[in-house]
Amino acid sequence: MKLLEKIIEYGLYLFIFLLPWQTRWMWHLGELNKEYWEYGTMSLYMTDIVLIGLLVLGIVWYFKETRYKVQDMRNKIRKMSNIWYLISGILLISFLSIYWAPQKSLGLYASFKLLEGIGLFVLVSKIKFNWLKLAWLFVGSATLQSILAIWQFSRQSVFSSKWLGMAAQSPEILGASVVENSFGRWLRAYGSLPHPNILAGFLVIGLLILIGLFLNHELRIKNHEFKNKFFNNLIVKQFIIFVCYALLLSALFFTFSRGAWIGFLFGFLGLLFFGFKKNLRVSQLASLLAVTLITIIVLSSIFWPILSTRLMGAERLEIKSTEERITSYKEAAVLIKRDWHKGVGIGNYTLGIHNQVNPHLRSWAYQPVHNVYLLVFAELGIVGLIVWLLLIGTVFYRIIRFRVSEIRYKSWFFVFSSILGSIFVIFFFDHYFWTLHFGIMLFWLCLGLWSKQVSLL
Repeated sequence: MKLLEKIIEYGLYLFIFLLPWQTRWMWHLGELNKEYWEYGTMSLYMTDIVLIGLLVLGIVWYFKETRYKVQDMRNKIRKMSNIWYLISGILLISFLSIYWAPQKSLGLYASFKLLEGIGLFVLVSKIKFNWLKLAWLFVGSATLQSILAIWQFSRQSVFSSKWLGMAAQSPEILGASVVENSFGRWLRAYGSLPHPNILAGFLVIGLLILIGLFLNHELRIKNHEFKNKFFNNLIVKQFIIFVCYALLLSALFFTFSRGAWIGFLFGFLGLLFFGFKKNLRVSQLASLLAVTLITIIVLSSIFWPILSTRLMGAERLEIKSTEERITSYKEAAVLIKRDWHKGVGIGNYTLGIHNQVNPHLRSWAYQPVHNVYLLVFAELGIVGLIVWLLLIGTVFYRIIRFRVSEIRYKSWFFVFSSILGSIFVIFFFDHYFWTLHFGIMLFWLCLGLWSKQVSLL
């Protein structure tokens, strides 16, 4: 059993490290209006293989662990949290929506993606792992993405690699994510992910985990939980934290993702509040605040023409982007008005736009609305939206009304509470946490890590 537990634990670390790399086998190419259609494409990702293997091993481990504890299993089922029932409700509604979805294969694929994410949620809620190892693996993965992103912005180019799941991007390519002003077109940083906004969401989570590591480090010093001979190791760790933090913050800047910036601000303030609640002095937090302010001020000063274009939104592409967002909200309103009671079916949003709103657009123009809440409403109907909002509301309720006796790892509880708060804010500005493999896995991973702090399952 110990060997199996170790395999699962280190398999989880491997999954987290590999998650940003989008290597995949596209076993069904989507086609709409005789062109390639991303949201109709079905893929097997490298991380799918790792996760499915982990889930199989996790099931074997769980039943071996509980083979002689039938009564304990019955008691756990009776004590299941409302969150688990709400998650089960979302999954049930998603599979039911396949029945009326215009393209049932897409609905089935999206439902299995959701099931896979929920499986990850259960896995991380149950298995044993080292929190510091997991946190540093996540930070290591995010740091590698940051170095790649900074290099991409400096070179104004993204190289292509089918083995790493990366498509070539440059400012001259139509469709590339750029900031355009009177000085030219500036390619936003992608990392190894399909869009700068997705990289930004990943970096926000990495930054908040780094702040959690910093707060834990300061608490150890405050409580004198070290021997004198290890003091130098603590200084080295603090230096590594600051270097990684500056890299991640710089890469987040170069994504020029406004929604992620707002999400990070929300989580950042939440974790600073936790630091003050733990009676950390301003002097102990000053170094973190200094690195944050210096990095932002320096980058903003150097790249102000690009930043101001993104903030003011007065240039041609920014106006076009705003108009496209407004149009997507109107399209969502049409679908919701017609199918408010049952939705168009999970995974079928863009096909619904084609069938019910405008059948003559280019395939790449059919995009999900950049708002997870509206997207869930459009795909799963009013019942699905209510269950989804109840799930989020229950998470917030547990955060606000937590009892110390319930919390296993108090500091990490606040870290992942801040992370979930940031994700729920980003839900208002983007869709990838619901529609894309990476976003789905990342959301359920974070929810599972948060739930591990509390007696939810």
